[in-house]
Amino acid sequence: MIHFCLLLFTLAVYAASIGDIAAQTLDFCGEPDKSDYTLIQDPFLGDIDHGQPGITFETAYSEGSPRWFMVYQNGIDAKPYRAMKVSSNTTVFVDLTTSCSTFSGRLVRGNDIDFDGGAHNLGTWAEMNWQSYPLVYGNDGPILLQSEDPNTPSMGFTEDIIPRAPKECRVKKDSGGMALKPTDKDGYNEATREFTKRQLDNQKVSIDKSYTATVMSHNGRFKIVFLHGNH
Repeated sequence: MIHFCLLLFTLAVYAASIGDIAAQTLDFCGEPDKSDYTLIQDPFLGDIDHGQPGITFETAYSEGSPRWFMVYQNGIDAKPYRAMKVSSNTTVFVDLTTSCSTFSGRLVRGNDIDFDGGAHNLGTWAEMNWQSYPLVYGNDGPILLQSEDPNTPSMGFTEDIIPRAPKECRVKKDSGGMALKPTDKDGYNEATREFTKRQLDNQKVSIDKSYTATVMSHNGRFKIVFLHGNH
């Protein structure tokens, strides 16, 4: 069984197996030092879905041009594992475990700047861990998470709270898109934390390290919806 937690230091979706994860080490998929490490898919039309563990990924907004979404492995912040350009109002399947059963990382909104060899971590993370290494940074827009088990609740939030946030809570990403500052990290912004607590339901997102918003799946399949956000 795998469980996901939706965290809001960013906003992050956190997944971990419920075995003994404390003793596990971080094993990388692929060879990060190689020039062909990043799988670039432009456009990304979806992986073949045989019913295996994975993510039903939906872009629930209307926009003229496709947008980048990046998959990063934990511990490798400067080079995407996969770069997928996805159109708006599209649903695709993302298979991360067939080629690497111990995949541990995150799905984020992306931009061309993510190919420059630098780390650009600020934003909403959908963190998919079949191990456990929660790292989270900022909030660049809403996401929703739901297990594909029957009758499971949806976690997350649907409203972009960035425009109404106090100026002191907002910060530009390296791409130029607007985000909120972290709410629970070394050097986190207290004003952003308090603003976020007033705006969002802490039963559906975790704004600090309480990790209360949890979704479980018996087959390792989840639906993650990215609503309109700032790439």
